[in-house]
Parts: sequence; structure tokens; C-alpha cells
Amino acid sequence: MGAVLVIPEGETDYDWIRLWQRIAETSDAVADKCALSPIAVIPTQDSAVVETFSEVSRFRLDALPLLDGDTEGGRYQAELAALALKPRRIAQYGALAAVECLSAWIIEPCLADPGPVLETLLPDPAKRSLKDLQNALIDMKKDRYQRENLAWECADCQASALRAGEFIEDLSRVAGTATPKMPMWKKSTLASGTELFTASEIVRI
Repeated sequence: MGAVLVIPEGETDYDWIRLWQRIAETSDAVADKCALSPIAVIPTQDSAVVETFSEVSRFRLDALPLLDGDTEGGRYQAELAALALKPRRIAQYGALAAVECLSAWIIEPCLADPGPVLETLLPDPAKRSLKDLQNALIDMKKDRYQRENLAWECADCQASALRAGEFIEDLSRVAGTATPKMPMWKKSTLASGTELFTASEIVRI
């Protein structure tokens, strides 16, 4: 079957997930503690996760949609569950969260000793909370260059690299019908029979 397939909600989601995947794959700490499997992230157009899954599922019904935890994510969840070829599993961030909240959670350990990119993003030491970081990442949503610089700076922080690796490993495990390792994942079953895995720690503060 080859790599498992992950279908995020849009272009920014794709960019962030691929960044964290690349960082996880190059980290010695992740190599020691995580068992990464091949993942192919589909470069989805914005707001086209349902359409993309509908196309991909003709060949790979095991593809894993990755949804936001907001109202729109809930709508996509319902639309996916109503398809004739519905996903076996869906992964979703926690309450009101989007990929920037995942990225803030991964970057959070760096707040204790920020590098120059993170210091520029959050110049006031009194405003370097997880909430401040989430807001800053959302404000720079379309700045691909800044995302790249920030993510690679965080690659030097072992705790951040491990969070990225653990999340990527668990995406692979969910897509492959295994049980995720991190306890933050909460499993439920939709009325359609689709299994929903919610990353309960990834929430918008």
C-alpha cells in the first residue's frame, strides 16, 4: 500500500504538517524515541478536504482527513461521514483549534529560551504564553518564509522536535488503524461508523 495518506484542510495546513514531518525526520531525538512510518500529505486546496477525499478514496479508502476543531471542521466531518465512500477514520484538532494551534503546541517548549526568530515574533518577554504564540502564528498565517524560519529554528529544541515526531507518528498510526501512543487522543465513533480521533490537547486558548 505504500505511505499512509493524510488530507489536511488546506494549503497552510499542508505547509505546516510537511514542515513538522521534515523536522521530525531529521531529528536524532525523534529517531531514538519514535517509529516514523512513511506519510504522504496531500497538498489540498483551501476548503477542499471533502472533495479531495472523494477523489482519493476511489483508490485509497484508508486516507486520513485531518480537520480543524471549529464549526467548519465540524461541517466537513459531517460531509465526509455522509459520503458513499466514507473515511474509516478522521483525525481532528481539539476545540476551536487549527494547524496554528498544533504548531504553537510544538513550539511551546522553545518559549523558555527563544531563538532570534521566535524573539522577533514575540518581542515582549511578558507576552510569551501559549495563547500569545497561537495568536502570533494565526496573524502570520500566509507568511511561508517566516513559518519555515521559525520551524527550523525550533528543530534545535529537542522537546519541540519530539512533539513534532510524536504527533507525526500518531497520525501514521491513526491512518494505519493502530492505536495512537500519546494519551491526548480521544477516540469516538460517529453514527456513520467512522472512527473520530480528537487531539484533545490541541485547543485554541
